[in-house]
Amino acid sequence: MTTLVCGVGGITGDTVVAFLAEQGFPVRALVHREARREAAVARGAESVVVGDYDDAEALTAAMSGVREVFFVAPSYQEAEPRWVSAALAAAEAAGVDRFVYQSVLHSFTPSMPHHLRKAQSEVAVRASRLAWSILQPAMYAQTVLRVRQRSAEGLISVPYDPDARFAVVDVRDVAACVGAVLADDRHVFGGYEIVGTEVQSLRELAQTMNRVLGEERDVVHVDPGSLPLPPTWGPRQREEYALMCREYGAHGLLGSNSTTAALLGRAPTSFAEVVAREMLGAGAGTRTD
Repeated sequence: MTTLVCGVGGITGDTVVAFLAEQGFPVRALVHREARREAAVARGAESVVVGDYDDAEALTAAMSGVREVFFVAPSYQEAEPRWVSAALAAAEAAGVDRFVYQSVLHSFTPSMPHHLRKAQSEVAVRASRLAWSILQPAMYAQTVLRVRQRSAEGLISVPYDPDARFAVVDVRDVAACVGAVLADDRHVFGGYEIVGTEVQSLRELAQTMNRVLGEERDVVHVDPGSLPLPPTWGPRQREEYALMCREYGAHGLLGSNSTTAALLGRAPTSFAEVVAREMLGAGAGTRTD
């Protein structure tokens, strides 16, 4: 009854491994580098396979003896549709029953190429012979915390209109939704928006951070290209990031949290709780009951 978690080493895969292990799932982790093996075991993985999504041998080994798969790809990767198709083929060949794919909220948004690639990947998932489910999470609350952390002292530098509205979700709530979907076959062939409990602008989220952390930082609107983006990104990733910022500035990213609440059996974790837990180490964390 092993569950394979792909994408371990990123924030989503790491959190899903830890949550599923805590809930008693026998977990196997697929990591892309040997250096990540030890961390995957520390988070609760009972076994680890090292390899990437273009490595057919590694995918075959990872899928062997597995009942269900959770798949998430790194952001802004042109190869994502190919990787999803390769994982689906390997899962079908290995006799896997369930395949849970993490997409993104409003995947079919033509102004954002990285969203469209996830929409394309959703089509491949739905066309497979597996019992599939698709999760579509909103922006993570942890992403907003990173916006603050990468800003200069006394500032929160936002690369889109600070008054654009979002319904950010705690990555731990996303992991709990993954667990709920995997634990119940009623979720087969379902697509689920995973959205936080509040609709707030970045300016309002910044005010919450200031209040919880007891500090005052001013919100400033900056050009996306002025931010310290990952050094591995090339011109395409930087352009796609700028396109995302333009879309976010115009429309934000909103959705309903009704599905999330139903999967969790409670309201999604508030942004203030996430700030307290992540930044202050407070005990107000995600409930799993």
